[in-house]
Amino acid sequence: MDPATAIGVASGILSFVTFSASIAKAGIEIYQFGGLNDTSSLEAAVNQTNAFFARLEPDYVGPLTENEWLLIVLLKDSKSVSDELLELLAKTKIPGGKPLKKALGSLKAAWNNAINKEDRKALEGKLASIQERVTGVLTQLTRIEVKDVADIVRNQDDRLCSIQDSIDTVFDTLSVLLEIESLTQSAAKDIKAQVEKLADVNEKTIKAVRQQRVLEGLKYDKMVQRSSDLGDTLCKISNNEDRDPFCWLFDADEDLPQSAETELDMRQRAKEEVSSWLSSPADEILHIAGKPGSGKSTLMKYLFEQQKTKSLLEKWAAERELLVVDFFFSVLVGESQQTINALSRSILHDIIKKRPDLTPIFLKDAWKRAIEFHWQDNTKITIGHQEAWPALKHIIAELGNKGIRLCLFIDGLDEFKGKWYDWDDLVDRLHELSPQSNPHVKMCAASRAEPPFTTRLRARRIFLHEVTRQDILQFADWRLKAIEDKDDRLSFARKIADKADGIFLWAQLVIQNIRLEIGRRGRNSKVGIDILDQYTGDLENLFKDLVDSIRKPDRSKVYLTVRSLEVLQEYNLRLSPLALSFRDRASTESDFASQVMALMLKMKRKEKEDKTDDALIELASISRGFLEANSDRSEVKFIHRSAQDYLKRERKLQNASEGDG
Repeated sequence: MDPATAIGVASGILSFVTFSASIAKAGIEIYQFGGLNDTSSLEAAVNQTNAFFARLEPDYVGPLTENEWLLIVLLKDSKSVSDELLELLAKTKIPGGKPLKKALGSLKAAWNNAINKEDRKALEGKLASIQERVTGVLTQLTRIEVKDVADIVRNQDDRLCSIQDSIDTVFDTLSVLLEIESLTQSAAKDIKAQVEKLADVNEKTIKAVRQQRVLEGLKYDKMVQRSSDLGDTLCKISNNEDRDPFCWLFDADEDLPQSAETELDMRQRAKEEVSSWLSSPADEILHIAGKPGSGKSTLMKYLFEQQKTKSLLEKWAAERELLVVDFFFSVLVGESQQTINALSRSILHDIIKKRPDLTPIFLKDAWKRAIEFHWQDNTKITIGHQEAWPALKHIIAELGNKGIRLCLFIDGLDEFKGKWYDWDDLVDRLHELSPQSNPHVKMCAASRAEPPFTTRLRARRIFLHEVTRQDILQFADWRLKAIEDKDDRLSFARKIADKADGIFLWAQLVIQNIRLEIGRRGRNSKVGIDILDQYTGDLENLFKDLVDSIRKPDRSKVYLTVRSLEVLQEYNLRLSPLALSFRDRASTESDFASQVMALMLKMKRKEKEDKTDDALIELASISRGFLEANSDRSEVKFIHRSAQDYLKRERKLQNASEGDG
C-alpha cells in the first residue's frame, strides 16, 4: 500500500469517526452533514458509509506491513460500529412531514429515550478506541521518507493529488471533530498534531518534485552512457576467479613470476601514491596517464566503484560529509559528452542529487523557475552552461562552509572537444575546480600521455602502461582456459603480456581472435603462438593486420556498419543488433530506415531475439573485435575510441580509392 493510499484510508476512517461521534452525542451537529432531517436520512447516510467502506478497503497482494494490517482491522471495526448505528437508528423512527427543527428535537429525544446510557457509552468507547488507533497509524505515516513519496509521485501527479486531497479531507474533518463535545478531545488533539506532520511531509514532497525538476533540467542525452559502458567493460575483464585487474592497488601484491625488479618497484610506488593521495590532504591532481588502450578509463571506473576508495577518502574527509562524483569525456558517445557544458551539468547534477538542500542556494534562478510552475505542470526547465558552470564553481568555493569534502574523478581529458576551447582551456578549467587553496576538494583525472596534460597539470602522475603487465598476464591466462595444459597456457599468457607492452586493448583483441582460432584448430598453445607471431606489438599495426584479415565482402559490411554508426551518432541515435540484421538491404532500398522500422514493428518477440542472436554472431565473426554489443544487447558500439578512429580513417580511404578507380 503506497503512502497516498494509506493516508486516504486513514482520512476515510477519521471522517467516519467524526460522523458517528456527532450521532452518538444526540445529533447536535447534524447540520454539519448536510442538514439530515429524519432518521431515514441518517439510515441512508450510514448505509452509504457502509458502501464507502467497501470501496475504501484497498486491493493488496502478498504479505502486509504492520500499518496495512492496522488499517484493514480499523476498517472492519468501523464497519461493525456502522452496523450498530443502523440497529440503534431503527429504534428511533420519526414521522415524516415535521419541520426540520422539530424533527431534530424529536430525533434527540427519541435517541435518548430509545438508547440507554450504558449502550451510548459503549458506542462512544468504541469510537474513542478507533480514534486512538487511527492516531497511531497517522504517527507511523508521518515517518514516511520524503524520497519514497517523491519516487512514487515523480511521474504520477495524480498520486500527489491524492495525498493532497487526503490531507485536506483530514483537516476538514478535524475542524468538525474539535467542535463536537466529546470525551475524546485529547485523542483529537493527538490526531491534529499528526496531521500537521503529514502536512509537513506533503510540503517536503512537493519540494522533492521541484528538486527533481531541477535535476531533469541538468540532464542531457546519454549523460550516463559512457559510465554504463565502462561498467560493462569492467565486468568483462574482472570476471576472474583468482584476482581482478587493478586489485593490487589496494591489496597485498602477489609474487610476480618473471617480473623485472623495476616493474615491482613501479607497482609499489603507484600503489603508495594512490593510497596516500586518497587518504591525505593533497594540493595536486592525481593524473592517470597512459598510452591509447592501456585501460585508463577502466581503471577510473574501478577506482570510483571501489569501496576501498571510499574508505580511504573518508580518512581525508574526517568529520565532514564526503561526496564522490565522476565524469567521463567520450568520443564514443559523441559531442554531448565532450564539452565543458556536459562536465559542469553532470557534476552539478550528482552533487545536488546527494545534497538537495544546496539547490535553492546555488541554483537560485533554476529553483525560482521550478517554483513558478505548479508541481503538476510538466514544463521542463533548461539549465545551460552559463548557469551551470558558475553554480558549480560557487558550490566548490563554499564546500567548507557546508561541511562537505568533494572528490572528482574526471576521465578522458584528451577526448574533450569544445567549439571555442582547446586542451589548454580545459586544463585552466580543471584548475578552477581544484584550486590549490581549497582543502575541501581533490581531483583524479585521466588522459593519454600528451601535452598539455603532462606539462601543465599540477599533478602526481602514474603512467598506467608501465604497471599493468601482470594484470594483462592474469587476464590472458583466464581468457585462454581452452588451452588445457596449465604450464603451456601460463607461458603463452606471458608472451602475450610481453608483446602487449601495457596495452590492454591490444591484448583483448589478440586474445579474442586467438580464442576463435583455437576453437577451430585445436586446444593447444601452438595454435595460439602461430597466430600471435603474425601480430606486431603496436596497436596501429594490429588494427591494420586485423582489418586486412577480414574477407573483402565482410569488410564492406563492417565499413557499412561504421558508416551507420557515424550517421546515427550525429543524431544521438543508437544502432541496435536487430536493426543491424537488416544491413544488407541498405544498399538496395532507398527508404531503408522506414522499411526496417515497419518490419521490426511487425516482428514477434521470439523472431526479434533470433534475429538479434544471428546479427551478433555474424558481428563477432567478421569485425575482428572492433565492434561489439553492450551488456543488454540493445546497442552496437566500437570496442574503443582508437578502434573507432582507425576504422573511420580506413573507410574514408577505401571510399576515396573506389572513387579514383
